[in-house]
This record gives sequence, structure tokens and C-alpha cells, in this order.
Amino acid sequence: MGDDDAFFFLDNLVELLGKYDHTKYVYIGGVSECVKSGFGASFEMAFGGAGFAMSYPLVEALIVNLDRCIETYPNYLFGDLILSACIADLGVPLTLEKGFHQIDLMNDISGFLSAHPQAPMFSLHHLDVTSPIFPTMDRHKSIRHLMTMAKVDQSRLLQQTVCYHKLKGWAFSIAWGYSAYVYEQFIPRSILRRPFETLANSNSSTYEIVVTYVCYKARQLEPCSNNSADYISKIRVYSPATKLNFIGNRGECCDVLKVEGENTAEVRIRACKKNEMILV
Repeated sequence: MGDDDAFFFLDNLVELLGKYDHTKYVYIGGVSECVKSGFGASFEMAFGGAGFAMSYPLVEALIVNLDRCIETYPNYLFGDLILSACIADLGVPLTLEKGFHQIDLMNDISGFLSAHPQAPMFSLHHLDVTSPIFPTMDRHKSIRHLMTMAKVDQSRLLQQTVCYHKLKGWAFSIAWGYSAYVYEQFIPRSILRRPFETLANSNSSTYEIVVTYVCYKARQLEPCSNNSADYISKIRVYSPATKLNFIGNRGECCDVLKVEGENTAEVRIRACKKNEMILV
């Protein structure tokens, strides 16, 4: 179930549902990104706008008990809230999946999208009340642009990868298919949670996916170090033309290939080596 103003990433969603036992009671979804919405509804409720899934046995149990649930909770105004209360009374917990996004946020959400949780992307809701997610496009073109990347490699969409150029003392942070940033100092991955704004264009090859992230506007601040990155206006990212496997519960690593000679830096995303830690 989901609202008609939500965008769903079906390949990721189908793979997610395939992990669960459809013969059991299963209730899958996500909570709101806004604490106020949690207080207003529930922190244990799958928000219906972003979408949620229920197994057949759970739906059958709900059908039998739904009238009783409606009578028990006459002041609940929302269908997803009534369902979550009824499911809780059946003793079934919410299985939280981080890729469902209610987006009860306003205006610029680029920082949120650039720091997506390490989980597949399943849905985006309420984009009609946010600024366009690409700054030079309107909302419709922005979504079509993001969906173009989803068609190229849906499994890797918005997944954050961090790597370092030791000679320059720079850190690179890539949210695949959306944004890429260069920082003029070594910053641990644990801190690189909220990148600034850029926009993305893309093209693909047979064996590798190539995405070029273009600077939206010039920085208005002084450089953070003697090794200024102001001349970098594009970051070209190479990623495998294979599906990202989330089963291992580990992100990917990357290497900085080039930062000299032109206005474009090049980064290659790859599988992390055994016992490799992402440090400078």
C-alpha cells in the first residue's frame, strides 16, 4: 500500500519483499523523518504515504478484526494509524526498513538525500512540498533525472561512498546517482553525513557506469587549506555495472584516480577489501 504521490523503486522493492516469509505475519515499512510527525501519529507506525507491505496471513487476520479495531480507536483519523494499532493488538511488530521515505520535510532536502542510510531506496513521498532535488530543474524534470539513474543501477542509487586523496589532503563523498563532494581536509566517514549541494548528469558504458557530477555554483567561502579544490568543477565517478549486494551489510569503498591536469576529478567505486577500514 502506498500513496499515489509517492515514487517507488520497484526493483529494490521486489528484492526486499523476496527476503521475507510470506506465510508469516509480516508488517514492513518506515517511520517519518520528522519527529513532530512521530509524536502526532506513532514512532511504531509504517507511514502509508511512503508505502508499507503486509503479508497475506496478516491481511486475513486484519479482515477478521478490522471492525473491532475501528470501534476500539474511533478517534484515529488516518488509515495507516488504525492499521498499525490493529496490527499491534495482533502482537505483530513493525519491521523497519530504512529505504521507505515519508519526507515530512520542507524546502531543500539535498542534504538528506546525500546522506541516505546504508540501505536500498524504496520510495520517496511528499516531493511536491520540497524544493526540486536538482537545483537547475523543476520537480518533474528532477524526478525523471533521478529515475534515469535508477534505470541504470537502482541498487546503488543514493548510496554514500567515501574515499581520500592523501597527497592533496582531500576527502571525497559520493551519493551515487545524485551528488558528489570534495572536502579540502581529511574528514572521517562517520562525520561526512551531510554534504552540500551539487547536481548530476550521467552516461553509461558496457562494463562500467560513469556518472559526472557538476558543481551547481561557486563556493562563497575561503579555502579550508592550502590545497584549494576550487578549480574542481566536475567529479567523474566510475562504478561497477553490477548490482550492489546488500546481503553482506557493508557499503562500498572508492579510490581517487586523478585530481590534476583539468577541472575534473576522477573517483572509482569498488568493493571493500577484507578487513579494510575507510580511514585516511
